[in-house]
Amino acid sequence: MGNRAESVNADGVVAGVYSVCFYACATTNAGGFERSPQGVFTLFNPPGTIVTSLVPHRVLGGVPLTTPHRLSINQAGTITGSYIDAEGAQHGFTRNPYGTITSFDPPRGKQTTATSINDSGLIAGYYFYDWNTQIAQGFLRLPKP
Repeated sequence: MGNRAESVNADGVVAGVYSVCFYACATTNAGGFERSPQGVFTLFNPPGTIVTSLVPHRVLGGVPLTTPHRLSINQAGTITGSYIDAEGAQHGFTRNPYGTITSFDPPRGKQTTATSINDSGLIAGYYFYDWNTQIAQGFLRLPKP
């Protein structure tokens, strides 16, 4: 089993990723975790495979289309990160302190990577507007009122 802490808020709540190898690594389970200051772990998964690896999952023209991904947590306990769906598309997600996970992509965006969330719930990241140009565009996602 491997754990990697990736973000911590001022209350000491940690967000990170885990992986567990079963049956001599014939199967692997991976996802996100939240660790309370009291040491209680809560595991979670968005509606796909959470991006936990620093290894590129796609290469186009010899160029990796993914970069290191991290989970980010704000003071309220909302976590943001990225996951890959069954078709291989990458999306951003948020997980609120009650465990509800919400997926998102910028309008017409593809391969969304959420990189950080601030205490106001503003999420920063990047995506590809035109997949063929391989040029990333930055985005800011405003919190829902």
